[in-house]
Amino acid sequence: MRRAFLKFLKWALLFDLVALIAAQIAKQLIPDVGDENSDVFQVVTMTGGRNWVSKAAGLRSGSVITGMGGMEFDLTHAILDPAGAHLKLVTVMGGVEVRVPREWNVELKGWAFMGGHANSARKHEVPEGAPHLVIEASTVMGGVAVTPAKDRTRT
Repeated sequence: MRRAFLKFLKWALLFDLVALIAAQIAKQLIPDVGDENSDVFQVVTMTGGRNWVSKAAGLRSGSVITGMGGMEFDLTHAILDPAGAHLKLVTVMGGVEVRVPREWNVELKGWAFMGGHANSARKHEVPEGAPHLVIEASTVMGGVAVTPAKDRTRT
């Protein structure tokens, strides 16, 4: 029994080391694009956590990529493009929380393997013609949560 445990431990540590090296290489190959004020952006975080607050004046699209870490992604200060916006989230061994204004219509779709997605922003009534955000999430061993802003007023 002890020999089997040590063999498992050796392979688990080797897997973790390879995953860590791959995450660092990916971070170098996939750079951030844009900043908090950009209407189109790409944000990458590997092996750690990150907070991101978008202040875009006409948000159209964005990508969020996480590996072995997580991100709190705040859109409560952003204004969507009148035609709507699209976010693509890719998460491997981590998670993303997306905070949105209560008055937005948010659609969450995609797939998860050994993880899940939750859209609690859909529980709130939104006015007719509300800004529309589509989030497409691909998750492996992690999760995506879309949550409404804490209060009804945006700051």
